[in-house]
Amino acid sequence: MVKRSTEDYGQWKKDVRKHYIDLGIKKSSVDNFMNYVSGMYDKRKRSYIPFKLMWYLYDKKNWVEKENQHYWVAFIGRVGGEGKTTLGENCLSFVDKTFTPDRKPLNYDSFISIIKYSIKKTDYPAVLLDEPENKLHPLSERGRELRDILGKIRQLNMFIGVCANSLSDIPSFVFHRLSAIFYLNNKHRFWLYDSFKDKPKHTILEDIKKGFGRYGHGVFLDKRIIKRAFLKNQGFSKDTIFDEKNYIKRKMADLMNNINNFSGVSPKDKEKKDRDKEIFRKWKSKKFTQKQIAEYEGLSRRQVINICNKYGEKVKYDLM
Repeated sequence: MVKRSTEDYGQWKKDVRKHYIDLGIKKSSVDNFMNYVSGMYDKRKRSYIPFKLMWYLYDKKNWVEKENQHYWVAFIGRVGGEGKTTLGENCLSFVDKTFTPDRKPLNYDSFISIIKYSIKKTDYPAVLLDEPENKLHPLSERGRELRDILGKIRQLNMFIGVCANSLSDIPSFVFHRLSAIFYLNNKHRFWLYDSFKDKPKHTILEDIKKGFGRYGHGVFLDKRIIKRAFLKNQGFSKDTIFDEKNYIKRKMADLMNNINNFSGVSPKDKEKKDRDKEIFRKWKSKKFTQKQIAEYEGLSRRQVINICNKYGEKVKYDLM
């Protein structure tokens, strides 16, 4: 029985080490693993993901580095709030200690930019694409460019995570690169499906996708699918090692931009509207001609007339 790290971190490490030694794993391998875990969590005096998941991720990290590979994984919930982003960033920070919330793009344009930035920071960088927009058609010119880039990105030996509420939100050119899927339920627990661990078929991700097309999230309740999970019904921390305040603000700003664009109010339009309101407020009680205001503000007289007509007749007459 392994003690919780939040109760006694020192005893937790001893219990985890004993667990793998008792399994007959070579002592030097266990020691190397525990040294890695210590380097990750000793300062925090606690862990954030289950120790079995740590061993899995540690194995994946070594595989990527030794075999010149890349690892793509999806974190799938249903309605939001299951902890996809939390689990995703705690997993990616475990395989890449340079990972920070700045590497969580919200769309594919910033995804490519962050990849360019992250490969300068470390040899095996991790990036988490959080609930990506799916506006690009894969056959459009832009979609083909992105597909070609992602097809070559494997050469960069990266860890890529994707958070989504539905498998249908993940474009096919991303799904085909996935090695694993984490399914999270609303009780903050997860099941891990990995094609490499799915012996002898190695088709679990394809089978999940086919089932998702017919049954939606119900595929994850299929006993035949559950049976093939590498890790089952695992709990994880609701906390993350990062301060998320700036990221939450960035995510909210991105959402509001999407809402404004959908309703016909672009960020540029909103900026112009705010500017016009400020000009009206500043000049409405002062006795200057429209020509004088236009010269001062760097606008045309027609623009000033439009502002006057839009925000009040009183100022229009005062400025004639």
